Amino acid sequence: MFQFDSASHPPFDVSDKAIGALFDAALDSVVGMDADGTVIAWNRQAETVFGWSREEAIGQELAELIIPAAFRDGHRDGMAHYLASGEGPVLNRRIRISAINRVGAEFPVELSIIPIVTQSRALFYGFLRDISKQQSLEQQAARDQARDKVLFEISRLAADTGEFKLLLRRSIELICTFTGAACGHIYLPEPAVNPALLRATGIWHVQSEAHAAVREHTEAMTLKLGEGLPGSVWEMGEAIWVPDLWKHSGFQRAAEFDRLGLKSGFGFPILHGEEPLAILEFFWSEIRQQDDHVLETITRIGSHLGRVIERHRAHEQADLLARELSHRVGNLMSVVSVVFQRSIRHSTSVPDVEEKFLQRLQALKSAQNRLSESDWEGTNLRQLIRDVLAPYCSVEETNCVLTGEDVTLNPSMTMTLSLVFHELAVNAAKYGALAAPDGNLDLRWTVNASDTGATLLLNWRELNGPKVSAPQRKGFGSELILRLVEKGMRGQLDTEYDVDGLTLKLRIPI
Repeated sequence: MFQFDSASHPPFDVSDKAIGALFDAALDSVVGMDADGTVIAWNRQAETVFGWSREEAIGQELAELIIPAAFRDGHRDGMAHYLASGEGPVLNRRIRISAINRVGAEFPVELSIIPIVTQSRALFYGFLRDISKQQSLEQQAARDQARDKVLFEISRLAADTGEFKLLLRRSIELICTFTGAACGHIYLPEPAVNPALLRATGIWHVQSEAHAAVREHTEAMTLKLGEGLPGSVWEMGEAIWVPDLWKHSGFQRAAEFDRLGLKSGFGFPILHGEEPLAILEFFWSEIRQQDDHVLETITRIGSHLGRVIERHRAHEQADLLARELSHRVGNLMSVVSVVFQRSIRHSTSVPDVEEKFLQRLQALKSAQNRLSESDWEGTNLRQLIRDVLAPYCSVEETNCVLTGEDVTLNPSMTMTLSLVFHELAVNAAKYGALAAPDGNLDLRWTVNASDTGATLLLNWRELNGPKVSAPQRKGFGSELILRLVEKGMRGQLDTEYDVDGLTLKLRIPI
């Protein structure tokens, strides 16, 4: 039952028993306190919420019983101010504050305080409601609203056709705002250029100039596959959350980031199948434990950003193909001329010229058709080389030597190598060994197998042609070959300009 300390506080006009029954029937915790801060009332709901029985609570100082330590001095000062001036800004209205229970756990409550003042004394009755569940629902609703807002904005950006880097920078800014991250950065891996290295893009969002130096520390580094946070994300193909960067042995920028006040980090990949299209990293200025809500939201954001990046890649590819088509049209008459001259050189009669000329044109057409057959089941490397080189040289005429084992190429590599061999053959026919009467080509290949996979080694060597030297600038054909090898097939290309002729060495993972 509700009780007063009757020795110190005379009873109300209404009986103590009636008031006690009323308070015990209340759905909220009812706590009474005198002017000294001592508990004088404690109903059953207060027993349930705070864990102290009525007998234990009555006579205790309220501040030590349910007020968090950080707010106790403020509570006592407020009491003193009210008793001296009659001013109490928190009285007779609802407020939200924190309280603690018997085991010291802090939780939010809604509180209203009613003062009862007579000539002889001042009493205070607080009505408290545990709003942990309500606050949790409100916070979840706010998080969901923030998530939906950022997802809508990201999806709008994904549909935009604006400048690629600006779209990415704006996306990173939105994610930083949503997660509260101090800064964020995006990597766009180009494993075809160097499958073992990862470099920064310079596409950042930094909330404060205090963290601006993070860009310099990151862009000065080159990470190998599997190194650091982005390298590990790239290798594993999944999100990685690092609550404490300083304690993470694999994070290579820990010292610099610690000096900048960055404590936690998070990286995640944007994937196309198993291929990483991009890697994003974000950092906080406080220790942040893994947040599944953030992970789920960023995963959904990643699907939108993936479309932006895929669209950009498609535009790049379309531009490359348009330039390549223009280049091929420009070379068409030169190619036909070379085919005709070769046919005359190795023919003994007009019908023989006609036959060889038409055969080579057909071979050229076959090689062109091969480029558009994206659903190719598999192609033999030797046959591919024969088809592409037929208009320019042949094994039968002994100006082309092919040496290597049987290798089956997948459709993508078939098309890409067709382009590479075609460009090399055109250059050789126009400027290299195949343009000379006694010139010839020696093409050799082997396959090296290792624990990390197989590598095709190709050696293209031109002999007995015009003297060659390194060009002053690269033409489109040379740039196209380099791009096809490094970007299209994740390979490496070495070029040597020997006196005897051009030599190219290709290393291509298969």
